[in-house]
Amino acid sequence: MVAWFVRRIKELDRRLLPDDPCIGWLPYLWLMYLLGYVVQIYYDPSPRQQWLSALAIPIFLVLYFRGYWLRGRKVLPIIAAISVLGIVFLPLQSTAIMFFIYAASFCGQMASTRQAVGVMLTVTGVSVIAALYQGIHPIFMAYTAMMTLLIGVINTYQAHVNRKNAQLRLSQDEVRQLAAMAERERISRDLHDLLGHTLSVITLKSELAGKLLSRGDARALEEISDVERISRETLQEVRDAVVGFREAGLRGELANARLAFDAMDIQFHYVLPDEQLASEQEAVLALVVREAITNVVRHSGADVCRISFTHTTDALRLLIQDNGRGGSIREGSGISGMRTRLAEVGASLAIETTDGLSLRIELPLGPQEPSKTPVSCSGENGLALGLERPT
Repeated sequence: MVAWFVRRIKELDRRLLPDDPCIGWLPYLWLMYLLGYVVQIYYDPSPRQQWLSALAIPIFLVLYFRGYWLRGRKVLPIIAAISVLGIVFLPLQSTAIMFFIYAASFCGQMASTRQAVGVMLTVTGVSVIAALYQGIHPIFMAYTAMMTLLIGVINTYQAHVNRKNAQLRLSQDEVRQLAAMAERERISRDLHDLLGHTLSVITLKSELAGKLLSRGDARALEEISDVERISRETLQEVRDAVVGFREAGLRGELANARLAFDAMDIQFHYVLPDEQLASEQEAVLALVVREAITNVVRHSGADVCRISFTHTTDALRLLIQDNGRGGSIREGSGISGMRTRLAEVGASLAIETTDGLSLRIELPLGPQEPSKTPVSCSGENGLALGLERPT
């Protein structure tokens, strides 16, 4: 029964309001200002006046919810109609002056801030004139004018911020699309450079082997062997290239982390390594960073994350810290895979869970044998990479 009721509420919400995350449930909250008008109707001694005043409520609600679907000049009729409600019903109920506040709240949906300010000032002026004409108490009139301006300014500013955020999201999408296009072009060039010459050699050797074979020349076997060898080498090169394409690299992972943290309002500070790393080492560190960022975003509850690289004489140290809420540690599948990958490049991993999570990785810069150093954990709080934290 409860689930059915919730579904019906969601369906009604989709009909009343557009699917816009910037709107949310606030329109329902703003309807609380209508309560004063309803209360005054209830205490009105004249039944006829009660019924006449009550007519404004369904008319207003239709205009109010319709207004959220309109933008630019299309919202002007809604603003004008709600203002007319204030003018018409103010002689019946003094609290009808709050309709001007609702009218001003839609000013932010104008196409520009200048238009919104102009309409807002007009609505405020009309509310003052209507209040003076009906002999509304000066204090109540001043309060209404102030609220009309205040609500109009707040909504206009919020609409301006929403437009800027929409432009920012659009710019980020364009940057991602351009980056993807550039990456596809780079991959096509690399594959062309990688396979073009090799396939030409294979073709020539295959043709030569066919001619030698037709003459019964024993050198045909050598040419076929060369074709097989070149094919195997090329296959391995293609596999290595594909692995390289799949890895975003440290800079790519840090850029993705920046976008993820901005969306979660998490402060992010990082310092890139000074020197170029071997591709295998960078791939492993990128994997560590990716898993750590996922952990911080999903589970840590942190509002600050720091990533830094420092050098010693023969090693690179990666430190990832967050100020999360902590919790008991249970090793998951992520840390097991991490341990294996780090061991392949001779790296060691240490996890400290005091005051959040500190993840330390020491990576030898020279050629190293695979390390068998186990992962060490210390502390009682925090969340480790690839570990599970109870909520």
